[in-house]
Amino acid sequence: MTRKRFLLKLAIFLTIISCSTNDSSTAEIDDFIPSESIYMFQAPELVTMLKMMDSLEFLQKNRFIIEPSHREQLEYLARHSEGGVSLISLTGATAGGYDYTIISREENITIVTDSVVNKSIETFNYENFSIKKYKLEEAGFFTVTKNGIFLASNSRKQLETLLKENSAGVPNPFSKEYAAADASKFSLFINHRLLDTLLTQNFPGNNLPIENLATGSLLDIDIADQKVLFNGIATWQENDKVLLAAFHNVTPVQNELALITPMDAAGFYSYSYNSFEELFQNLRTGNRTLPENHFLSYTREAGMIFTPSSRALVLTATDPSLAREANTFAREEVKIYRNVEILKFTTNPKLTDYLDQLIPSMTNTYFAYLDNYILMAEDVEVLEHIITNYLNGSTLGEQEYYKDAMQNLAGASTLLMVANTENFKPRLIQLSAGKMEESSKSLDLSQYPILALQFVQERNFAHIHGIFNTTTASRRNGISQTASIEIESPIATAPALLRNHINNETEVAFQNEENILYLYSSTGEQLWKKELDARINSPLYQVDLFKNGNLQLAFSSPNSLYVLDRNGNNVKPFPLDFKDEITRPLSVFDYDNNRTYRFVITQGKDVLMYDSRGRRVKGFDFKSTGSEIVEAPKHIRIRNKDYIVIPEASGKLHILSRQGNSRVTVSENFSFSNSEWYLHENTFASVDSNDQLIRITEAAKVSREAIPNAVNPIFTATNKVRVIQSENNLRINGREVILDYGLYTKPQIFEIGKKTFIGIIDTQAQKVYLLDEEGELIPGFPVYGTSAIDLRQNAAGDRILTVKAEDNTLLLYEF
Repeated sequence: MTRKRFLLKLAIFLTIISCSTNDSSTAEIDDFIPSESIYMFQAPELVTMLKMMDSLEFLQKNRFIIEPSHREQLEYLARHSEGGVSLISLTGATAGGYDYTIISREENITIVTDSVVNKSIETFNYENFSIKKYKLEEAGFFTVTKNGIFLASNSRKQLETLLKENSAGVPNPFSKEYAAADASKFSLFINHRLLDTLLTQNFPGNNLPIENLATGSLLDIDIADQKVLFNGIATWQENDKVLLAAFHNVTPVQNELALITPMDAAGFYSYSYNSFEELFQNLRTGNRTLPENHFLSYTREAGMIFTPSSRALVLTATDPSLAREANTFAREEVKIYRNVEILKFTTNPKLTDYLDQLIPSMTNTYFAYLDNYILMAEDVEVLEHIITNYLNGSTLGEQEYYKDAMQNLAGASTLLMVANTENFKPRLIQLSAGKMEESSKSLDLSQYPILALQFVQERNFAHIHGIFNTTTASRRNGISQTASIEIESPIATAPALLRNHINNETEVAFQNEENILYLYSSTGEQLWKKELDARINSPLYQVDLFKNGNLQLAFSSPNSLYVLDRNGNNVKPFPLDFKDEITRPLSVFDYDNNRTYRFVITQGKDVLMYDSRGRRVKGFDFKSTGSEIVEAPKHIRIRNKDYIVIPEASGKLHILSRQGNSRVTVSENFSFSNSEWYLHENTFASVDSNDQLIRITEAAKVSREAIPNAVNPIFTATNKVRVIQSENNLRINGREVILDYGLYTKPQIFEIGKKTFIGIIDTQAQKVYLLDEEGELIPGFPVYGTSAIDLRQNAAGDRILTVKAEDNTLLLYEF
């Protein structure tokens, strides 16, 4: 019998029962609980239970559990039932589904068939009892009464077995749990022996510690505002060799694995303990002993993290230094990743000898120490993934939806299991077998980001707390790393994000120290590479030379001006080669935004201008300065007027027209700093070496403003936003932001749509900060990075950020 058909029959059956007489009986309903019950529900009122289940959005969205079309039948039940405790037992889980049994007092149940059009009723004799078979519409079920107890099932054989078991005095499989149950609550009983068999059949690849966990469990279930809460107990007999019994006399401590679990992980499980020696004595089988001063003695937590590609064993140390010293197993260094040493065991540490039952068998070849954590995995990439997300703050424990769920649980767990449902479902499908695979694919968990189950051991039982949480908190907190690009030689230039004009996707370009220019997709796929004559000394500009929507890449090296097509080929007549050195970065002007480009080359005191065909531009009359030009010429447009700004070493500032003639004549010289000149509030603005903000109007009026508490300030600006950085002090339009002490790069401003972002990198701490124009840190930042960044919005509307990591590694983030 399929599960869906079973639920259909169960719902139709429940719609035709209601309260009637008040006869007494000599038996109790728990006398008839099937010995092979896998699950059993206790409901103070069937109507209340069904209405509660019907109100749960999770069940409405997952039709294979309860069809929404049954709503009218459930409403019929609500109009005709008046109460009475009932039990619903599920037994005989096979490939075809479950057999169910409903157990209640006889006086609570009356079969009402008057309104059913298509019906038939048959009676069968079994020993001294009459079993009735009802065929109502498409549903069929059987009923019988004994000693004032009403029994109903979809299986005649099941009722016969129940009658036989009752006569033989077969004990109630949930006697311990049933004695502790509150009849006024909706409760779930679990037979772990039979559940283990069911899990093995349906999830043969399962690695969770849910088999042999306990003998039985009782869970009271509360549903409020779509949030499902579980509270109850797990039980076992004194001599039972179940997993939770191994934590006898072991005190749980706070679980911390969530703080290192990547946000994209399927989930994790964690055991905590105040004494590993005591736990090992409880776990020990045979003659195994724990070596003196074993590094596991300096741990307080052990667990597994399930990353998108694999899994990792994670230990939390009580004293990281002592744990490191005690780990004397032979090893060799593999690499340094994000300043974290990754090592490889050269002899097998055989941790399963000491963590038997707690973790699955695995070859923990690679390991690393990260703050209080010891990470172990079979693949280096798994460790790198965990390290990356931890350093970026992109962990499950930092997410609001996780924190919200944990408020419903105790602070310390003997065992904590957490499913990050957005990523757990693919793993669930992968582990499923047979019809369970189809059910797993149909599962809709979109409104429930977290499922957490907690066990807290106490003497010969464990408290259970759990939550299936729906929340308004964001499923994602800020930023996630989407790709890591690693090449053989060090990266020499800051990466640049480019647009692919064919598919509108984002790509990233950079050059290595061997002067090879690379282009990669945003997913980390190499598209092409091109060897150049020298190091690129300018930004990478995207231009449309032929005004047809196809984009080219323009840049300069010390002696060449390049233009490449999207496949990395030279666009004729480029490159243009120069005998004299290009001393400042290439500038590209597009005065009227009509793709009539001007390529501006600086050579010492000279300015050369070329058009899209590589020809010198006639009509640009500015030839040279009196001293060396200290900044690449910059085009600034104020209202409908174009200006070209050229500062020279003598302190003279040229503000020219398109033709190279003086347009704003500034009579005084300036003491230039390392800050460039920018358009800000329709003025020409920069900061001089005297720590003053200089502003020049179109009428050549000069004003100065002292920058308070400035130490070598760096200035950058747009027309509406100005940023001044001095040590760890950042001023955004006058609003002060205090950063951690560090060594900071020049601030960068990015205008994405209607939003402005300010990026700055602490090269000492290797952190990338991104703020809005109000000075507020963007959620998820800082992230790891070591260079200037680039930022743009992709075709899907997500923002892509790229930055260097290690010498030969580039990262891409998305937020």
